[in-house]
Amino acid sequence: MPEYNYGYTAPLKNAIDFLFQEWAQKPVGLVSYGGVSGGLRATQLLKPVLTAVQLTVAGEMPIPFFAQFIGEDGVFRPNEVLATAAPRMLDGIAKWAAVLGPVRAK
Repeated sequence: MPEYNYGYTAPLKNAIDFLFQEWAQKPVGLVSYGGVSGGLRATQLLKPVLTAVQLTVAGEMPIPFFAQFIGEDGVFRPNEVLATAAPRMLDGIAKWAAVLGPVRAK
């Protein structure tokens, strides 16, 4: 998600409000991008919203100065830090999914 005026975007909030029942008791990974903060200000504002609709934040992956990772061909090419952060976040999602699965089944 992009950081927009130190927060998250209205379309993201609308999606959460519309789909909160389908997403309840599931893990979520937050990938954010922006300037120097990499979108972390937006994720910090979003966490209470996600908690309120019963989503569990399983990991975060901020991407600071994201434009530097986009080549002339428009393809995103992560550096080593980002390339190792993504699998770590996805592993966290998988672990939380295993924990929350039985909760959703009830």
